[in-house]
Amino acid sequence: MSESIYIVGDVHGCVRTLVRVLRRAGLIDDRRCWSGGRSSLYFVGDFTDRGPDGIGVLDLVMHWQDQAQSAGGHIGAILGNHDLFLLAADRFGRARPSHEFVAQWRRNGGRVADLERLRARHRAWLASHPAMRHVGDVLLVHADSVMYGAVGDTLEAVNAAVAAIVASADEEAWDVLCACLTAREAFLGPHGAARARAFLRQFGGTRIVHGHTPIPLLLGCAPERVREPYVYADGLCVNVDGGMMLGAPGFVYRLDQPET
Repeated sequence: MSESIYIVGDVHGCVRTLVRVLRRAGLIDDRRCWSGGRSSLYFVGDFTDRGPDGIGVLDLVMHWQDQAQSAGGHIGAILGNHDLFLLAADRFGRARPSHEFVAQWRRNGGRVADLERLRARHRAWLASHPAMRHVGDVLLVHADSVMYGAVGDTLEAVNAAVAAIVASADEEAWDVLCACLTAREAFLGPHGAARARAFLRQFGGTRIVHGHTPIPLLLGCAPERVREPYVYADGLCVNVDGGMMLGAPGFVYRLDQPET
């Protein structure tokens, strides 16, 4: 396999769909083992909630990450709002089950089984992800939101601030961060392209790739019709949330594929 770069949208606990799309892309084989060689695969966050098996997704991706590294490949990810909701429910809700963070997580599709099965290795792995990163000329973020600027002026400052918050017990800071990663649709509409350009000038990159906003809901179409990213804002933004948790077939976005 060529040393290509691939991106997968929000998985939301949909193990079967994830396995199917990665197998179809040649990144895993029939035994669910990494077969992507030296390729790189990035996830845009939201591994858990809504779907049936968030912890199963985490276990698989962590396993593939080790296998990819051994093969000279790479698997990386960024932090999604649902990942943050789960971590918040775990951190603040263990001692206080009625905590608002637990209620927020449940309102957003949190699965009790995921929280019960969450272990230290899962916590550490999720907490290790940055909020944004550069992949080639792409700025990879979870949410189609400009609110990242509320926690930092540069990519490095945002990631440092997010890491510090996730490591802390500061409930107010966690609440602000959850709100920042929940905002959406900043790059749509008549002023969307201008906002995207300003966001890219601030944080670097020539285009934004994000998840967070399911394409079927955005376009008002049947989930089974979504089989490719949604490119918009004068080509500056690429939405890769195909809506797996809505029953969509899912897809893998290859960065060097031509845009349409």
